[in-house]
Amino acid sequence: MKIGLKYCYLLSYSLFALLVSSYNSQAQQPNILWITIEDTSPEYIGCYGNTIVSTPHIDALAKEGIRFTNAFSTNTVCAPSRHCLITGVRTAENGTGNHRSYYHIDSQVMGFPTYLKNSGFYTSNNNKTDYNISNEQTFKLQNWHESSHKAGYWNRAINQRFFSVFNIFTSHQSRTMTESYAWYEKNILPLLKEEQIIKAQDVDLPPFYHDSDSMRKHMARLYNCMNLTDLEVGKVISRLKKEGQWENTIIFLFGDHGQGMPNFKTHSSRLGYQVPFIVRIPQKYQQLSSHRPGSTSDELITFEDLAPTVLSITGQAIPAYMKGRIFMGKFAEERKDYFWGNRDNTDEVIDMARTVIAGDFVYTRNYYPHWSVLQRHHYFDKGEIVQQIRADFKGNNLNENQQALLTAPRSTEEMYDRKSDRWETMNLVNEKSYQDMLQKMRGLNKQKMTAYQDLGLLPEAVIAQINQSNILTSWKVHEYKFQNYLEIAEMVGRGPSFLNQQYRLFNNQDSVARYWAAIGLRNQKTEVMDQNKVEKIFESEKSILVKIEIAAILLYHYHSEMAMKWLAQQALHRNAYLSRQALMQLANYPNLPKNIISLLKENKNKIIQQHQKELSYEVKVALNAIILE
Repeated sequence: MKIGLKYCYLLSYSLFALLVSSYNSQAQQPNILWITIEDTSPEYIGCYGNTIVSTPHIDALAKEGIRFTNAFSTNTVCAPSRHCLITGVRTAENGTGNHRSYYHIDSQVMGFPTYLKNSGFYTSNNNKTDYNISNEQTFKLQNWHESSHKAGYWNRAINQRFFSVFNIFTSHQSRTMTESYAWYEKNILPLLKEEQIIKAQDVDLPPFYHDSDSMRKHMARLYNCMNLTDLEVGKVISRLKKEGQWENTIIFLFGDHGQGMPNFKTHSSRLGYQVPFIVRIPQKYQQLSSHRPGSTSDELITFEDLAPTVLSITGQAIPAYMKGRIFMGKFAEERKDYFWGNRDNTDEVIDMARTVIAGDFVYTRNYYPHWSVLQRHHYFDKGEIVQQIRADFKGNNLNENQQALLTAPRSTEEMYDRKSDRWETMNLVNEKSYQDMLQKMRGLNKQKMTAYQDLGLLPEAVIAQINQSNILTSWKVHEYKFQNYLEIAEMVGRGPSFLNQQYRLFNNQDSVARYWAAIGLRNQKTEVMDQNKVEKIFESEKSILVKIEIAAILLYHYHSEMAMKWLAQQALHRNAYLSRQALMQLANYPNLPKNIISLLKENKNKIIQQHQKELSYEVKVALNAIILE
């Protein structure tokens, strides 16, 4: 039902209303129930092929429904993913890709439950929001009759149709790895029967994890959290049946991004994006899908598609700003050919990567290849499994694939055959026989970035500044030099043939252009650069944003004590984004000298106190990674 608003009002609203009325006369509108299982990859669910985990309730749902094998989150961490889910708009377009950012969005962009609510549906959310916008409380009130840990469809009026969301938290990263193992033993294991508990010796490990007793113990924890998640799903389904709504309700069950484990969540790869996705449609609504109950579909689904699809099958008009594909119902559209995903900053971590998945191939363009997959990240580093990986790396216990999680730089580009290499361990970028495919994937990435005028090319400090007086989507119409920035960003990691061009870019009056030139220099080999040139660029640079990145070049390539001290001083900068940027350069530097650690420790309270309004968590944990508190 993308007629009308979606297609430039080619039909009048009255004609659209007639179509909706005709459609609704054929079948009563269904209830819609979403079950979101946090931080979950299909690899750890029974119906997707895992024979060790125990997920009978999810498996039964798949047996009665449609199991999709090509479903993807648009982002690799929760808040940006949920922004796209609730608005139907990609974060690359809205500028909301950075995790836990609070930027203004266009007032015309509403959460899709608002349209359901306004048309008479009872809307409830139990209970996570995390929508990555500035006015989340107002936004929440617009979308939900109730949003709380007690919310549910049962509070609606008699015979009122409902859209109800249940977020299952048991599979969240906090449960699978971040909280202590002692916490897990106290809070997860007692909720399982003895026969439901999976033992360490029984689990499978991906090849990028070292096979040891310790790693097996941590992986068994993941399996047991998934077993408990399935029991929680069973409770939601049981209540729906008990209350007589099973045959009136279409159920969507899916993860919000990849598994909350190292090399899955936050990582721009298939493992970070792919999610389990199951739709169970009651018999009376079978006409909404071309797939039969119990079937498996390889059609491509992304989170951008869910909002317009739900609006369509419930008889709502589709707003023009929703660009996703309707994949169910009378107005279902043609299948997509490929997927495009976004990874941006997460907590204190600064990064940007874009991924294309087409057919059997996964392509990722890393725009900050100088950072490792597991760079310093407090929320991950708390996890004992990450501590074990770091200890094994230090102890030289890891093979080449396992070391890759901690080795920098990463490959500028990665491409894998997901059919023969599902764990993405054999990069095909340099293989001669795959160069045509590589060129195709590069082109698809640039095509998508251009189509959305991807705001991820702006450093977060710049986005935050624009946000003070503008809506990002309005600003970029006339002010965004996207093509120029993309051209410079594409030089990153491309080798010495771009070196002189990157030097010349420091004469550019645009600080974002110079920023990407600095990122490009950072990823050149030390032996091809001229230290004196870099030092002169540092001395003449006026933008602190850019100067921090040039100082990082001097630090990482030449171990400059001057650059190190200057970065430590910038950690005290009153701009929280610049403070975080400087701190992360130091946090990832190996063997930071004691005098720098002492300087930051002495100024700890000052740094934290002046950043209470913006990035308070991010600055604090970046600082603590250095002073080890």
